[in-house]
Amino acid sequence: MFIAEVGLYSGRVSTVYVPRVNTWGKLFVKGQDDDLYNEEVDYGVDAKKGKAWAIQPDARYAYPSYHDVMTHIDEIQTSFEEGIHATALRMAEQICEKLRAAHPETVTACAASPGP
Repeated sequence: MFIAEVGLYSGRVSTVYVPRVNTWGKLFVKGQDDDLYNEEVDYGVDAKKGKAWAIQPDARYAYPSYHDVMTHIDEIQTSFEEGIHATALRMAEQICEKLRAAHPETVTACAASPGP
């Protein structure tokens, strides 16, 4: 897993700053052409509701102005930490499901996700 982007984003037509944590993971077996897993998981502004690769942040992490951003730095750091944790868990779940689908005789269940 690697982190592709971390930051706050405010679009051209929006004044709200929202966290962005975009991650990418790849699982491969040496000597095989096809990857077992090669996916992106996004938290925050790039996350589209209802998509398996998307995680919506808590609404409290939307900041209406740059001033609000600057006065909530500790909270923003927490949102990035939550995003990294959430994307890692989602990726682990997806990898387990792919392995289970590819090897149902040996992978019968995925471990329960630990709490935050």
